[in-house]
Amino acid sequence: MPTEQSDNPGLGTERLINYNVIQCNTMAMEIVTIKFEEDVLKRVDKSITEHNFNSRTEFIREAVRDKLAELSKEDLIKEFIKYRGKAKKKTTYEENRKTREIVSKELMEELDKRFS
Repeated sequence: MPTEQSDNPGLGTERLINYNVIQCNTMAMEIVTIKFEEDVLKRVDKSITEHNFNSRTEFIREAVRDKLAELSKEDLIKEFIKYRGKAKKKTTYEENRKTREIVSKELMEELDKRFS
């Protein structure tokens, strides 16, 4: 359970959130202290309610994982762009269309798994 204490008791614009260490299977977690402006914290709390998160901790962990995944994707895209147009074999329009169709099906299957 997080403990909260205001950095500026008179202003109330930021809150200091302390999270306890949790043992999850064999992976130990460390305590991290973060500060939020009050309006950001209200938005976090609203999102927790709307999207059925159990706690602020769960929400923040998921947000960090999502950001790390996004950064990884950006790195992969940058790497891909380096090689764009450098293939020795040129593909036809029909080959490209078939590939797009396959990739679209795979993406839809993945999205169905995630959101069903």
